[in-house]
Amino acid sequence: MAWLSVGSTNDDLCNQLKQHGVLQTGAIFAAFRHTDRGDFVQQNKRVQAYADRPFKHEYVHISAPHMYATVLEQLDLKPGMSFLNIGSGSGYFSCLVACLLGENGLSHGIDINGEVVKHSQDCCQRWFDNIHLQREAGESDLPLISREGVSFVEGNCFNIDVAASTACCRYDRIYIGAGCPESKKDYFFSLLSDDGIMVAPIDDSNCLISIKRQCRNVYTVTHISHVHFAPLIRQSVDEITDMVHLPPVLWAPVASRHRQFPQQFKEAVYVLLLASRHSSSESSLSGGSSQVESKKYIYRSFPLHIWTFILSFTSRDWFVPVQSESELLTRELFCERRLRTSAEAQLALAITAREKAERERDTFMLVVRQMYPRQYVTSASHLLGISNFLPHTNLPAVDDEEDDDDDGEDDGFVDEEEEEEEEYMYEGEDEDAFEGGTGFEDYQSENEEEGEDGEEEEDDDEIDGDEDNSMVSESFIHEVDSELMQEV
Repeated sequence: MAWLSVGSTNDDLCNQLKQHGVLQTGAIFAAFRHTDRGDFVQQNKRVQAYADRPFKHEYVHISAPHMYATVLEQLDLKPGMSFLNIGSGSGYFSCLVACLLGENGLSHGIDINGEVVKHSQDCCQRWFDNIHLQREAGESDLPLISREGVSFVEGNCFNIDVAASTACCRYDRIYIGAGCPESKKDYFFSLLSDDGIMVAPIDDSNCLISIKRQCRNVYTVTHISHVHFAPLIRQSVDEITDMVHLPPVLWAPVASRHRQFPQQFKEAVYVLLLASRHSSSESSLSGGSSQVESKKYIYRSFPLHIWTFILSFTSRDWFVPVQSESELLTRELFCERRLRTSAEAQLALAITAREKAERERDTFMLVVRQMYPRQYVTSASHLLGISNFLPHTNLPAVDDEEDDDDDGEDDGFVDEEEEEEEEYMYEGEDEDAFEGGTGFEDYQSENEEEGEDGEEEEDDDEIDGDEDNSMVSESFIHEVDSELMQEV
């Protein structure tokens, strides 16, 4: 019911999406509410932005809000993560992600159209200014964001300098906003960090998938839904120019930039700068005695401004310990074993569920065979396209043609005469009488005496009864077939 989510303002749209179950997480709902969709389209088309459907006008293309909500749920964003939006477009989704990443996160975007990149930068700046004004007005539930946290570059996504980008920063989360060719999936996957997630629509199969990188070349793929996206634009060989460099993520002695680095990096920088200041103060107080220690701890002899200059060339992963090849192989083996164990457990559950469903099916069809006429079973078999409802039982298959009752063959159904006989045997006499043979003999003699007198009357009744039974049988079959169609 996402198409029913239409409003006159952004708050109306968000409330409609929440009411119809599209926005289920509180953090995602707050991100949608604080990111006005109308600010990312042309002003004369602002009213059209507040509907849960894709927006397309000139160079501005925005996916439907329910699609962005689905992607945000799959990305599982956490504060402080790094995010790359390939085919960023208007920048609306990048700003949504920035609300969830907070002031310590990074939200980068790349688009091939320079006019679109300029539009996204202007919209993002306007969005940031609006939040800043609302915070000055006294609102307290606003997201914590920074200007340096959201940035866009122009270029062809198929021409990214992967070596330089991965050396600078691998991204924790990646989203591709257009149809990605199957052959280029691994190319974008190389930009993902370990334990990272990439959500992308595959153009060849028209499906939205989620790829989680366990470690190095070990990853899992999850199918989300069937979608249809416009494909990523490729440039011809003549149009390809220089390699595209993603926004640099280098440290700077600025509070907003320092907050965007991991905690391990912050602790290392704190120790280096603190030791540098401590050594400089000691050398000024004591004469040459501190020179011996400065040779032992050479990093203490560097002035503070030298350290800030050196750290300006470092990236987010600079102080992450480099694992050896044996450690990486051990981790890959552990991941593969864990995934195999999980897959085997899921397979066992699927087999158990299938066996249970088959038993329920066989039991149900056994009851159907015994309770309903042959015509019902035949019509049901034609409807389901199978020749025998009970392939795992010893019951015979149902034929399309009706068997006559006079041919002497047992068709699996109880006749009226047999029902009357059983009622008399179990209700008329006790068990001792039947053991002696008196009860059934008396019943048989009475039937022989009455049979000669009423033979002609029974023949007439049988003719009339057959017509009535056929009419009842046809109406009953029609009613049961209607119920079966509703259940199917």
